[in-house]
Amino acid sequence: MVRGSYRFGLPVFLFGVLAGILCTIAVILWAAFHLADWLVVDGEIRPADVAVVLGGGGGNRLRRGLELYDQGLVDALVLVDTRARYWDGMLARWCPDCRTGDKPVTILTGSTSTWTDAQLVHAYCVKKGIERILVVTDPYHSRRAFTLFKWRFAGSGIHVTAVNSGDYRHLLLPTGKWWHDEATAQRIVMEAVGIAAFFLSLLSDPE
Repeated sequence: MVRGSYRFGLPVFLFGVLAGILCTIAVILWAAFHLADWLVVDGEIRPADVAVVLGGGGGNRLRRGLELYDQGLVDALVLVDTRARYWDGMLARWCPDCRTGDKPVTILTGSTSTWTDAQLVHAYCVKKGIERILVVTDPYHSRRAFTLFKWRFAGSGIHVTAVNSGDYRHLLLPTGKWWHDEATAQRIVMEAVGIAAFFLSLLSDPE
């Protein structure tokens, strides 16, 4: 019986190993051709109450938020970062009217991550009775931002849409062979890992 079980178990084991290898190859191939595209949220933009501009991006995020405002797609801007002074240089260059109060701009401070961005903005929107927001960030960050904001705003009745700035700066576009460029590959892998880590954290602490 033991010898027969061994003969039966070995093919099953080998089949499992082969299946695992094939699945790994399939995931790698999918990632090579689709991961970069998937990370970039590029849906239809509809009018909202505010554009929520996340910190960073060297000004490209702010410029996109200002475009949305000038196009009449949002009524105001909400800027989020660790400290208000992080916006000083960008506002001086790209939106002097924001500093004089001619454009409706609110700065939220105290953020340390995309998740705290979502928490701060959620509290602000609930307090102000805001119903629709457009979250503005870099292309490769847009999927993670959209995922975290959607999760935080779930059940609030506030509609969330992510908008990417369209500016890849020094990184390759999703249509390029991004895995050949170290900086682009690192950014894409980091974003994918960040999304996976977020969902893993939910398993250990759903709250």
